[in-house]
Amino acid sequence: MATRPQAMSLAMQRSLLWLAIIVLLLIVLAFRLQLSFDLGAFLPRHGGPAAEVLLQQLGSGPGSRLMVLGISGGDQPQRQDASRLLQAALSERPEFVQVLNGEAGPAGDAVPEPIRSQYPLMTSLDYSAAALGEAIQLRLQDLALGGGASLRQLVAADPYLASLLLLQKLAPTETDGELWQASDGSLVLLAETLAAGTDLRAQEEALAATRAAFAELPSQQQGKQQLAEQQLPGQQPTGQPVLKLDVTGVGPFGVELRQSIQAEATLRSILASIAVVLVLLLLYRSLRLLLLVALPVVVGMLAGLTAVSLFFDSVHGITLAFGFTLMGVAVDFPLHLFSHHRNQATSSSGSDPSSGPSSNLAGFWRTLWLGAGSTAIAYLAMLFSGASGLAQLGLFSAVGVTTAVLVTQHWLPSLLPAAEPSPAAPSTPRQTRLRFTPLALVLIAVLGLLAVDHNKLVWDDQLSSLSPVAADRITRDGQLRSASATFDMRYQLRLQAASLEELLLQCEQLENVLSAARDDDLLSGWSSPCLLLPSQQLQAQRKAQIPLAEEMHQRLQQALQDSPFKADAFQPFEQTLQSAQASFPLKPADFEQGPLAAWLGAHLLQVDEQWFALVNLADPQAEALAVRIKPLAPPVSWMDLQQSSTQMMQDFRHEATRAVALAALAILLMLALARTRPRRFLWIVLTALASLGLTLAVIILVHHAINLVHLVALLLVLGLGLDYSLFLSREDARADPAAARHSIIACALSTTLAFGILAGSSIPMLSFVGLTVATGAFSAFVLAMLGSGQHQATAA
Repeated sequence: MATRPQAMSLAMQRSLLWLAIIVLLLIVLAFRLQLSFDLGAFLPRHGGPAAEVLLQQLGSGPGSRLMVLGISGGDQPQRQDASRLLQAALSERPEFVQVLNGEAGPAGDAVPEPIRSQYPLMTSLDYSAAALGEAIQLRLQDLALGGGASLRQLVAADPYLASLLLLQKLAPTETDGELWQASDGSLVLLAETLAAGTDLRAQEEALAATRAAFAELPSQQQGKQQLAEQQLPGQQPTGQPVLKLDVTGVGPFGVELRQSIQAEATLRSILASIAVVLVLLLLYRSLRLLLLVALPVVVGMLAGLTAVSLFFDSVHGITLAFGFTLMGVAVDFPLHLFSHHRNQATSSSGSDPSSGPSSNLAGFWRTLWLGAGSTAIAYLAMLFSGASGLAQLGLFSAVGVTTAVLVTQHWLPSLLPAAEPSPAAPSTPRQTRLRFTPLALVLIAVLGLLAVDHNKLVWDDQLSSLSPVAADRITRDGQLRSASATFDMRYQLRLQAASLEELLLQCEQLENVLSAARDDDLLSGWSSPCLLLPSQQLQAQRKAQIPLAEEMHQRLQQALQDSPFKADAFQPFEQTLQSAQASFPLKPADFEQGPLAAWLGAHLLQVDEQWFALVNLADPQAEALAVRIKPLAPPVSWMDLQQSSTQMMQDFRHEATRAVALAALAILLMLALARTRPRRFLWIVLTALASLGLTLAVIILVHHAINLVHLVALLLVLGLGLDYSLFLSREDARADPAAARHSIIACALSTTLAFGILAGSSIPMLSFVGLTVATGAFSAFVLAMLGSGQHQATAA
């Protein structure tokens, strides 16, 4: 028989081995872990080229990159000054492509390349002496009104101001020369960010830069000082109120949601942890066991995170937070061990202490692995969901659960204190008796409910249900956007062709149709890639219209007669024309440097050897314009992003449901191969199905629909139902029904309380998970307990 020092030595050896594994996992994470916050990671990725285009637009389209700024408070002159100063300050920031407030567009040094030097290839100009003379006279009037050195330099290189007109066409709205004002008096600015709306880290930086620039405005500094003076004792308020900045848009909403989710998730996690600690102290009355519970959970999280880091380029922040929540099932494994370990003293007396409790728990480990294996298979099904975010979540949970069981079996037993005889240990063997009546009643009730109203099972396939924004924020965003005719975020036109040149030619034909539609008041404007990148055929025509250098110089001198301009005043213009001729043809690569790369990338993309162009519309009359566009099909397609995203989510849901169904079949096969008696097999399956049915009924009653978040949480419910029913229906000789019931009570109570606290969250995504798992854990516990009983075994 091994001595106590030998047992301690064995515990030390196992601890050193697992500590080495933990260090190895931390080293891998130090080199591989990279977090991302791209919300598009939770959207399907194999829906074909059309779906790829849709996802690109949802994530990085022009509409998603617009930050809408509203300045309220103070008086009208204060707001006007703030609007102009904020526009000037943000225009210098690298986070923004352009910032508009309704007044005249940028001048001179604000015109980016290659528009500054290649505009003759991007627009058709009249190079006759008469047209040049007319343009020069108009520039004289512009310069007489001011403009400074930047305007003089622009006029010298572009007497037509064609570059400015072209840049204004690329803007998300038209500038009419007056500051934009919303219905409530707020002045509005539109800031187009360089980063996509779903790049939350970059959007957070842009939002911080905006708030910092606003805080530095003179009116804000003066207002803060006046408000501080008002707080002096006995002094009456004299200062104007400080101006207020409100920022809306896809990016700012995403940042707000992430911050609120992080804050509330932290609060709920602390409350849930406190609840679990109280439960464990109440049931086990051991601080040592409380600390040991954390080992499988922590090592499982590290292993899951390492697996995701190795198989994916980055780990999504939501995957990390969600994975930690779902890893709560790993707490059940040590609880099962603790409860069964308590009652092993009598049966283990005289055995080798160095072997620990494991030598008497062979049937226990087999049952534990069946439950954990079922949970792991359910999560592995998410690898085939088609969304990288859900695939990460599935891999994280499956690896984490498996690792947690390994830690529970091969490390914790050596750390447990010696088991003491249970005062309540039964003197007569007891066996489990399985009852089917409660399960049958639940299944009949749920099926009856669905039969009465087959529409009860409703799927929510709206993207907004996954990351909703408060209704008042949506209303405010619409109020601010109404001050200007920004591009519609729902309707778009899509062009498709096998080559870039063919695509651009189609785009130029579409321009003619849209021009006629604008004349008929069917829309107020649009933006398309051929505005910035014409076809090579059109570029060649424009190049041919540019006179030779000597002839151009003569025409220019003729236009300058009787003009106050010097003879060489427009030499930069002549050099620009020569540069444009030498640069022909203009290609997408010419836009890779500078802010126009983001604009062109949002309108022009290549997927699977196919080229796509996306045309954004401003104030479209949807039904009438769709009829006008219909004859241009198939190369030109009318896109309703709301309808298309709903269809995409429906397809995604069908694929995810199919993957879950295959996982369920794999679980049933695993249970069958475990040589489970038919009666026990049927009881376990019915218990899991009944708990899932009850959970679905509660979800529909409370949330009125089921979405992908519910579906993910139902996988955890399935694992819990199988785990509870497996332990309560053990039939091996060493089965201990009392220990099984004690462990199930501990697991169900801790899980229900933890996720019940999460269900009270104001964040819908967290509330969905909390309600689903809390309901599932409680219903699985009640059904498993009602369906299992004990009776005295017959003596052999």
